Amino acid sequence: MATRAVVVDGDNTLWRGRVTEGIGKAILMQELRRLHLPTVARGLKGKSEIEEMLAIRNGFEGEMIAQEMLYGLLLANGLGRRDEMYRIAADYIRGRLIGTVFRMVDMQLGLGGMAFLATAAGTSAATFAQMDLFRRELTGSRHNREIFDDSGRLRGFKTAIASGEEKLHATEQMLAGHGLTLRDCRVVGDSGLDRPMLMSAQKAYASPYATDEVKAIKGIVQIRA
Repeated sequence: MATRAVVVDGDNTLWRGRVTEGIGKAILMQELRRLHLPTVARGLKGKSEIEEMLAIRNGFEGEMIAQEMLYGLLLANGLGRRDEMYRIAADYIRGRLIGTVFRMVDMQLGLGGMAFLATAAGTSAATFAQMDLFRRELTGSRHNREIFDDSGRLRGFKTAIASGEEKLHATEQMLAGHGLTLRDCRVVGDSGLDRPMLMSAQKAYASPYATDEVKAIKGIVQIRA
């Protein structure tokens, strides 16, 4: 059976690291350069609280809580603008692309095929990956969503993907709009959040930064960096 499309995760699959964490750190450094010291102090306190939480709640569940905490911290301090968050996400992703996965997607698109991004990262990461990364635009993406007001200031964060089943459902809906199912696709992922997608794929691939849980999936192919 021919593979009709590729579906890839974002964090630690298409790019190395957590883009939301990168956005938070970059904004904190920006506030330090502007000498907004009370904001920096609150940011460092929030960073410490997130790290303490992650020490208790590891895995993707902890990461999703950390993402919610980070966006809450930005909102509480009046931080985050669409243009700067898109720029930070672009710089972060461009500098941390995982070459083997990037080439898999780029080749699929270059041959006239379809390629999709399914990620728990926000709009800023998904938009950059969809619009500016490859020789041809990604066919589609599903992601969590940053909410901005008319002036471009961050006003909220909507979590649509917080579990493996939610990610599976969102991806299936996206593919159905193109006459596809996961049985038509190669899927690349790294964590338990991706496991339901990987288990449903025609061919499953573990990213170079995949967890042991993902590497243990029967028949999965391990991608090297």
